[in-house]
Amino acid sequence: MLGRSANADTIRKEFVFMSRVKLLQESYRLMEMKKLLRGYGIRNFDMFNDRNIMWLIKLILKQDLSSSLDDALKVVHAYKLTPVEVYFLHSIHLIPNNKTDECLSLLKSVALKEVETTVMRLSTWAQLTIENHPDDPEVT
Repeated sequence: MLGRSANADTIRKEFVFMSRVKLLQESYRLMEMKKLLRGYGIRNFDMFNDRNIMWLIKLILKQDLSSSLDDALKVVHAYKLTPVEVYFLHSIHLIPNNKTDECLSLLKSVALKEVETTVMRLSTWAQLTIENHPDDPEVT
């Protein structure tokens, strides 16, 4: 067995400690996510399947609770995704329900780069909606 210096042993102990801290942080994050999902009646959800995450975000936003936007953003941050999708989905829910003031407040509270992307997506969505339903008075 090779002898180790005190410095190498200290580095090894710090690495093991940091690995344990990261593992605990990840466990806590998963526990918080499960708690959030239980609040929406979701018990069995594969949190490691990325394709289900957008379904989950849409489900949370459809609940139209006062905490829905914040909860959807928690999911986005937990999975290190861009929040633009949440802002877009929430906006296209607010606009048809005549909640334009809430939509504007949301956009004013968001970082400029995210607002630009969200507004571009909203304008494309509006254009496609009008083109696909030209005779619908609810749309125009």
